[in-house]
Amino acid sequence: MKDKKQFFYLLILLIIILLFAKVKIISGNDEQQPPLIILGYIRFENNTLVANASVSITIKDDVTGEIKFSEDTFSDENGQYIIATNEWENGDVVIGKAFKQGYFGENSTIIHSQNVWGVWLNITVSQQTPSVVYVDDDWAG
Repeated sequence: MKDKKQFFYLLILLIIILLFAKVKIISGNDEQQPPLIILGYIRFENNTLVANASVSITIKDDVTGEIKFSEDTFSDENGQYIIATNEWENGDVVIGKAFKQGYFGENSTIIHSQNVWGVWLNITVSQQTPSVVYVDDDWAG
C-alpha cells in the first residue's frame, strides 16, 4: 500500500512539473518561428467583394526597414486571400497591396504578439486616375 501511495505522489509531481515546464521543439540549430497566417478580403469602395484581384503581401522590420517576406497571390471568387509565412517577428509591419483593372488599394498593420495565429488585413480598392506628365517642347532641345 505504501508503494502505491509513493507512486501516486510521484505521478502527481511529474504531472505538475510537465504542466509548468516549457517544451521547445528545435529543428537543427535554429528555432523555427510558428507560422503566421495573413488573410483578408479585397473590396471595392461600395463594399462589393473583388474576385481575382492581384494581392501583394510584404513583411518589414519596423526599425530597420528590412524586407523579411514578400509574396504575391490572388483573391478567390469570394474576394478572400490567404498567405502563410514563418518569416516574422513581434513588431514587424505587414503591408498589403491589391490591384484589379485600374483599381488599387493598400493597407498595413503591426504584428502585436508572437502568440498570434494570424493577421486580418482587409484591403479596399478604388479607381486610380492615370497620371499625365506634360513635357515642354523646348526640353528636348
